Amino acid sequence: MTARITALVSASAAILALGGLTSLAPSAASAQFSIGVSVNLGPPPIPYFPQPPIPAYGYIWTPGYWAWDPAYGYYWVPGEWIRPPRIGFLWTPGYWAWRDNGYRFIGGYWGPTVGFYGGVNYGYGYGGYGYEGGGWRGDRFYYNRSVTNIANARIATVYNQPVRPFTASRVSYNGGRGGLTVRPRPNQLAAMRGPHIQPTATQVQRVHMAAANPQLRAPAVVSGRASAAVTQIHQRDRAQAITGNPGLRNGVAPRDQATGLATGRRQYRPATPNRTPAGGPLPGAGQGGAPRTAD
Repeated sequence: MTARITALVSASAAILALGGLTSLAPSAASAQFSIGVSVNLGPPPIPYFPQPPIPAYGYIWTPGYWAWDPAYGYYWVPGEWIRPPRIGFLWTPGYWAWRDNGYRFIGGYWGPTVGFYGGVNYGYGYGGYGYEGGGWRGDRFYYNRSVTNIANARIATVYNQPVRPFTASRVSYNGGRGGLTVRPRPNQLAAMRGPHIQPTATQVQRVHMAAANPQLRAPAVVSGRASAAVTQIHQRDRAQAITGNPGLRNGVAPRDQATGLATGRRQYRPATPNRTPAGGPLPGAGQGGAPRTAD
C-alpha cells in the first residue's frame, strides 16, 4: 500500500483527517482536497461495533471512521458520544473521496444542518444522508430510540421513528473503483457553505489515541480482532464522563447544564409518519413534525 503525499504531513496524519476546511463551496473544492494525503487504495468497508450507551442527555453520537497514517496505512477511529460545541449544532461526518487520481479524506464539522458525507452509511442514524438518530427542537435535543442506545439513561426528550438507511452497502468511500456514486444535493451544498465549527479538542484527541493503538489498524479491525479494544475505549469514555459529572454514576444526569432540562420520561411523537414516495425513500422523510435533524 503506497501513498502520494500532496502536502506536508505532521507527526500523525490523524490531525489531517480532522483538519479539513470548515466551509466548502464548489469553488473551494480543490483547496479542500489538496490538504492531507492522497492514497491509491480506498479504505476497507465500514465495520460493525455496538453503539455504547449514551452517558446522559446532551450528548450526540459521532460515528467511527477510517483514518490514514503513512507508516502503517488505515486505522479505525471509534465513534463516541460528544457534547456539541453549540446548542442547535449537528455533526457532519468526514468521508473519503476519489479526487485527482487518489483517495482523500474530507474532514467532518459541526453546523446547524448536516451536510454531505459521501453517502457513506456509518450507522446509528447516519445512513448516508442527514442524521436520523435525533434532532433539535428549539434548545432541546430529542433522541430517536429506534437507532440510539439511550436505554441506560433517564432522558425526557425521546421519540420512536423507524428509519431506513439511504445507503444499503458498507462501502466507506465515494467515487473511484467500487465507490459510492452519491453526489451532494443543493441543500447539502448549502450546508457546506454555512457556519461551521471545527472538531472539538476531544475529537482531535480521539484520532491521536486511535493512531497510537495497533489493535485499531485495518488488519485487526477487518479480521474482527478489534472488538475488545473498541469496547475498552468505550468503557474509558464512560468513566471519563462520570468523572466530569458525578451525577452519572447511577446512569442518570439530574439536570442538563446546557438547557436546564430536568430528567423524567416524556414521549415526543412526530406529527407525521414516514412516507416513502415513488422511486424509493426520500432521505429525511417523515421529519415534518419531528425534531430538526438534517435539513
